[in-house]
Amino acid sequence: MPWPHWNPREQVRADLEYYQKLKLSNPRAGREIDKTITRLEEELAQATEQPLAFLGQIVLSESPSVPELGLPDQGVLLFFYEIQRQPWGFDPRTRGCAQVLYLPYAPVGNDFCTQPDSLARVKLAPATIQFAQEWTLPEIVEDTFSRITRGTSDYHNLLSQLYGNQSTLHRIGGNPQQIQGDMQLEAQLVSHGIYCGNPDGYRDPRAKMLEPGAKDWELLFQIDTDEDGPGFIWGDVGRLYFWIRRDDREHRNFDEIWCGLQCY
Repeated sequence: MPWPHWNPREQVRADLEYYQKLKLSNPRAGREIDKTITRLEEELAQATEQPLAFLGQIVLSESPSVPELGLPDQGVLLFFYEIQRQPWGFDPRTRGCAQVLYLPYAPVGNDFCTQPDSLARVKLAPATIQFAQEWTLPEIVEDTFSRITRGTSDYHNLLSQLYGNQSTLHRIGGNPQQIQGDMQLEAQLVSHGIYCGNPDGYRDPRAKMLEPGAKDWELLFQIDTDEDGPGFIWGDVGRLYFWIRRDDREHRNFDEIWCGLQCY
């Protein structure tokens, strides 16, 4: 199969427009902004499709059988991401910067791709994960449940008891450990072309109409910062989250995932 690629052109263009507007609004802006604009102009002129970094794979036949996850019993899920730019996921123009491939069978023998030479600069160490089933609860709660738990530490103590003292938690399915707020609505809006890098996106007239669809998004894979394992560092010790719509998961369609990054 072809190695997944992504062209950062639209993201670079968006960054360039941001700094150009920043300079216009502040004529006394320092030389650092001028240097950034020059660098982005050069990047835009040279922007081409680039291979995404391979983060890892889940061999589904080796994972515990958990019907509630709704994942296939056989095959492999492969995860890719633009690991150097690390797009945050709030801009529709970064679509494609993260991709998930599903193979209905586990590769054997020489059935493997060779990593493109241009990814040699991406230094990730070989590592394995061990599967363990766990209970999870949402860290962000709404409606009646939030009124019960708001203002008390009991709920957070319960979460601490569930997750223990593990500082690194990769997770397949269940509830994510979100750091900077709810991601389901962000996934719903960004996947429909609404920029959510500031509050304006949530005030967009289309947002209210799209909001009910936020509940259709489910966590597929949470990848934590893991310096001692593969060497993952997401922003400032954050996490990477792959999300998928329930209907897409049920139909084995992993082409329309959404990926977001949050950090402290």
